[in-house]
Amino acid sequence: MDQHHNDHLDVGTTADPTPGYCKYYVKDGDDTYLPCGLMANSMFNDTFKLMNPDLEMREDQIAWEVDRTFRFRNPDGYPEICDDNYLCLYELYPGIISREDGFKDEHFMVWMRAAALDTFMNKYGRIDQDLKKGDTLTFEVTARFVVEPFNGGKALIVTTNSWIGGKNSFMGLAMVIVGVIILVTAFIMTVKEMICPRQLGTQDAIRMKAEEKNKAEETRRQRKVQAVEHLDEEMATGDDDEPKKEAREEGQRESQVALADNEAKEDRKDSDTYLGGDEGVSA
Repeated sequence: MDQHHNDHLDVGTTADPTPGYCKYYVKDGDDTYLPCGLMANSMFNDTFKLMNPDLEMREDQIAWEVDRTFRFRNPDGYPEICDDNYLCLYELYPGIISREDGFKDEHFMVWMRAAALDTFMNKYGRIDQDLKKGDTLTFEVTARFVVEPFNGGKALIVTTNSWIGGKNSFMGLAMVIVGVIILVTAFIMTVKEMICPRQLGTQDAIRMKAEEKNKAEETRRQRKVQAVEHLDEEMATGDDDEPKKEAREEGQRESQVALADNEAKEDRKDSDTYLGGDEGVSA
């Protein structure tokens, strides 16, 4: 069964539902819908009557307590305002919603709790007596809600109810699937830890890394000094010919740029290693 949604339901603080609240069913000529909106004016209006003489189906306390206590209440001036250019629920659903109940009709409250999926169940009544296996229930059904235009369907379902709600196979299946995924993930992580455990960082390992970094910096300084000395020797023993001198200076500049790039790359590499790039040691 498809359930239509409206953007907002004014639950009774005013007798004038502003058109901005609803997109559909706001006015019918000079009359104003109270309440407005597609969902409120497409309520499921089939009725069911239990015919077993020894059983009673009650239709109270089927809505959420917060809906019965706070959320749904009739507008100011109800029901007199329904006689003055307002279309109220009891006029839209005669024999379904009484003039006295109005917004406080629990079937209306249940319907206005929008379902998350297009296939859903809404509570219609409750049987407080215990039922035995093999008991037969007989219902008188008055079918008014048309489902053929949108290829929908409807059914009467008798099920048990508990503090977590009625029977729902989807929730059980979803929990089983999530539990299996968690177990498989935990098993994989356990096997990985047994085969290739992650080593914890120690003071000796951290000290060793610091020494390796210092050695690498010292090696870079020595290479820089050797490169500078080599260039000085070339300049001291080189020819004074101007073209050769310019070519030698150009080569020196290129060597310095290359040396600076190498130093930057080595600094980044050593920094990554020191800060945890190597999985073998971690602080």
